[in-house]
Amino acid sequence: MSFSESLNNTIIQPWFNDTGYNLVNTTVYAIIFIAFMFFVFSFIQKKKINMDLNFILGWSGWIVAASAIRVLEDVGIYDTIWAVTPGLAVVICGSAFFTLVISKYLENLYGISYNSIWLPSGFLISLFNIVRIPFVNLSGFLYFVVIFAICLFAVLSVRKSFPKLLTDINVIVLMSQLFDATATFVGINYFGFVEKHVLPLFLINIFGPAIMFPLKISVVLVALYFIDLYSDTEEEKKFFKLVIFTLGLITGLRDLLQIISF
Repeated sequence: MSFSESLNNTIIQPWFNDTGYNLVNTTVYAIIFIAFMFFVFSFIQKKKINMDLNFILGWSGWIVAASAIRVLEDVGIYDTIWAVTPGLAVVICGSAFFTLVISKYLENLYGISYNSIWLPSGFLISLFNIVRIPFVNLSGFLYFVVIFAICLFAVLSVRKSFPKLLTDINVIVLMSQLFDATATFVGINYFGFVEKHVLPLFLINIFGPAIMFPLKISVVLVALYFIDLYSDTEEEKKFFKLVIFTLGLITGLRDLLQIISF
């Protein structure tokens, strides 16, 4: 098989036909995402942007926008490859970074706080798309709320026993991944959804969708432990945790919105 045929079979066709993920496109997308995040981190450091609550909220707006756009493609309101990974990632990441650059430029030029543009921009795009999603599956939403609440209660219950590991920010990061685990479990277990990502699909086929909970907890806690232990600066810690938070919330929110519109 030639390189062009391999590229077509493993990346182009799965993208154009929305047939999911394989080892090749998963690896390629992961490398590109990590490279993009490091590029953003270098820009943040250069411009001395503090990754505080306002920055995270602004970033989260773009995560919500990406999830909503993806679901609108699922339900047939959008019909374009730019609403499917990797096209959607290019659009959202490019738009978010462009907004961040413009926000800082206007701040430096006119003294306008970059948050006045950065903070609402993603949420405005999110709102435009979310209001178009058909919210028809109340039972699915209730399943999610109950199970996620149990997860949150369990984490908070053991938090005092692990104060150094389960800090405020680490709890938020862990819950973003449990958000994804809950949505995946509800979608597959109650509504017949199919997991498209390679590793979770492999494990779910063996152990069932409930495996997502111990998988997320173990992997995320180990990652957080080493991030806190080996990161050179607080900004590095925040950055690596932002990556984990992003991966959990963007997939989990997409799954939840898909359940609600099912």
